[in-house]
Amino acid sequence: TSGLILLAKNEQALKELESQFAQGKVAKEYLCLVVGHLSRSEGKIDLPLPGRDGSLVKAVTRYRVLRRFAATTLVRVSIETGRLHQIRLHFARLGYPVVMDDQHGDFAFNKRFRREYGLKRQFLHAVKLSVSFAGRRRTWTASLPDDLQKTLAQLEAVRQ
Repeated sequence: TSGLILLAKNEQALKELESQFAQGKVAKEYLCLVVGHLSRSEGKIDLPLPGRDGSLVKAVTRYRVLRRFAATTLVRVSIETGRLHQIRLHFARLGYPVVMDDQHGDFAFNKRFRREYGLKRQFLHAVKLSVSFAGRRRTWTASLPDDLQKTLAQLEAVRQ
């Protein structure tokens, strides 16, 4: 995954951020390209995932389709919970793995996609992060990196 990450500069800030993450007060949005065409233009994935101790824990992912290409779909994703590999696992379990995901993906598709488009990593990018700190809501955004922009341009060219 590329894009925004949040770092605490001191222990007090870390504790505050951990508390906000635990309470679901940190808003995170991603862009990802998935294999196939989602049947709905937006939706909610509410599937428990394994927690750190192996027991199942609540995991909720919301998505909105932005663009459909020949064999893939670009989606904007927000997560209500922050589980390890949450987006990748949720879409893979629905049968729409993230493009170029080397753990939970469609390996045959990824091989063809890499050969055709030259993408060498998963198409999952953190584009927006919002958190409250010191009484203010702060939001950061990150543009898609060049390799992901290039991939979208190639997909768009094939689409037309």
